[in-house]
Amino acid sequence: MAVGRMVVLQSAIRLRAVVLTLGAAIALSSPLGAASVVPRQTTPVYIAKFTVAADTPTIYSGVTTFNVDKDGKVTGKMALDNPVGVDAALNGTLKADVWTFEYTYSIPQQGCEGIVTGTAKVSKDRKLIEGAVKISGACTQTPLDATFSFTQKEKTLLPW
Repeated sequence: MAVGRMVVLQSAIRLRAVVLTLGAAIALSSPLGAASVVPRQTTPVYIAKFTVAADTPTIYSGVTTFNVDKDGKVTGKMALDNPVGVDAALNGTLKADVWTFEYTYSIPQQGCEGIVTGTAKVSKDRKLIEGAVKISGACTQTPLDATFSFTQKEKTLLPW
C-alpha cells in the first residue's frame, strides 16, 4: 500500500510541474501575459537623420544604436528606412567627445555597398551626436557630402 501511495505522490508532483510549465507558457504567449513581460533594453536607440548635399538635398532617416566601451571603441547598428533602406554597422573611436569613423553601408534594394567616413561631436550625456560625412562607393556615382544627427529616443524596442 505504501508503494501505491508513493507512485501516486510522484505522479502528482510530475503533474504539478507540467501544469506550472504550461501555465507559464500560456501566460507568456497571451496578450495579457506578454504585456507583463517587458524586454529589458540596455542599448540607447537614436533617431538617425542624414542630409545629403546634392543638387537637391535628400534626407535619409531611421534608427541606430550607439555604444562606447571603456576604451572608446564605438559599435552600433543602423537601419535607415526612408526614402530607401540603408543598413550599416557603426564603428570608430570616441576621444575627447569626438567620434571618428569609417564604416561600410549597404542598400539591399540596389544591391550595392559603400563607405561612410567622418567625424562627429558627441554631447557629454550622449543624447545628441552631430557631424559631417563623406559617402562613397558603388551606391553613388560620385562621393557625396552629408551632415547627420543622432538624437536619443526614449526607451523603445529595436526593430531588429
